[in-house]
Amino acid sequence: MFALLAILDALGCLTLGLALYFGFGNSDGVHWHLMRCVGGQFMTAAFMFFSFRKSNLETLSAYYLLRILVCHLFPFISEYYVRSNRYPFTRERFLKYWWFIWLVISITQQIRVNWVVGHTTNVLTDLENVLYQLDSITSISIGAAWLAFPKWLLNRQVNVILDESHEFCARIMGAYFLTSHIISTRALNFKKDTDRVVAIDCRTILCITVLIAQIWSQYAYTDDWSGGHWVGISLFSTWTIISSLYRIHVMLQNRKAKCD
Repeated sequence: MFALLAILDALGCLTLGLALYFGFGNSDGVHWHLMRCVGGQFMTAAFMFFSFRKSNLETLSAYYLLRILVCHLFPFISEYYVRSNRYPFTRERFLKYWWFIWLVISITQQIRVNWVVGHTTNVLTDLENVLYQLDSITSISIGAAWLAFPKWLLNRQVNVILDESHEFCARIMGAYFLTSHIISTRALNFKKDTDRVVAIDCRTILCITVLIAQIWSQYAYTDDWSGGHWVGISLFSTWTIISSLYRIHVMLQNRKAKCD
């Protein structure tokens, strides 16, 4: 049952992610940059869901908890956007039903696995333990900041007049960053090393796709983005380098273990 749900979820996320990342339309570069970041998050989620389809209970519990948190946040974001600004959102009712269905499915499946977290931490070194927890803290900090004051964060980086639609897109991006901390935190309790490697891969893929979107926007929409955008690019460059180096380290360690 879970494998089928995970595959369907992965296919949906991959389709939406590719559409957002490579799509074009009549809008400014700020909208498209934010949506490309969300597209990268969806593509990362697709990889994770597909990779976790046959995992242990504590890994499945992390997947369901991630879904539950997402399904709680998004209705609030869309409702705030519609009611605060009195803008028509023609697909609001459909999205509400969609998120409600996924919420029920996720809670039901989470109950089936008894909300298990895991009994021990299985990370090999103190440095790895620190890296996972720092990754979780960074995800929460960045996600919460974009949820709380998106216009303030964008104001010094862009040359366009911001409106509520920019805030809406930024809050969606922030919600996904915030919820991704669950995987970083729970990875400490994953029994299978392969599941922990998937968690590292997910962070690396996400950082790379967001970094590409940032550089893409900086050069493709020169009239819309200012030099202040390089601060965010520097942050994600650092995050990408750290996650990539850690992934390479794990790969070399696994190869060494196989040779021994």
